[in-house]
Amino acid sequence: MLLIQKKLSELLGGKKYYSNYYNQSVSKYRDINCYLSVYDKLPKKHYSILTEERINHSDDINFGDSIYSVKRKLNVVYSLVKIQRYCHVLFYKMRIGVYKIVVELHFFKSKLVFFKYTFPSINKHKEIEKYVKKKYLNTNQLIDFSNQCIIDKSNSYLRIENEVAFSLYYVSMKFGFADYLKKKKKTMKKRKIHRENYVINELLEKL
Repeated sequence: MLLIQKKLSELLGGKKYYSNYYNQSVSKYRDINCYLSVYDKLPKKHYSILTEERINHSDDINFGDSIYSVKRKLNVVYSLVKIQRYCHVLFYKMRIGVYKIVVELHFFKSKLVFFKYTFPSINKHKEIEKYVKKKYLNTNQLIDFSNQCIIDKSNSYLRIENEVAFSLYYVSMKFGFADYLKKKKKTMKKRKIHRENYVINELLEKL
């Protein structure tokens, strides 16, 4: 783990921000609730705006691609971390003009299911929103990025979040991860109800 952190620190310019970002990301994704939050924040289909453009990472990297395939096609230095039993995250950094971007590629059972672009130092997020709209929507089409997202014909979503950092989430509902999370959520809910009932029954016995 220390070697991975060192390599990522070198990759991201040795800046403290990126080291903290990596550590926090690895830590938070070990909790399944973080993944649940990503998918739960996606609005219903009828609140989303359909695009004719395909939502994907690049021309040669698509949702469902294997870790091996993606690693071969990426022409960057990266760090790959196993987060959970079925989940891996591949981190790397890129720079396009003045824009610095930290990229996370998330794999479930070795298949790419969602990726995230985070702009750590951007103060002109409206520009990025404008470019997203230019690529995916008609010029005169209205969208409220705080409440709506973009969806393509393959049921892949693009959502913008501007909270702790300005980030773009690209999420696929295919390849088993969404269903896996639904089952996890259902199981967790049952366990919570069971624990609550146990406490109530134990309390009733003592009263």
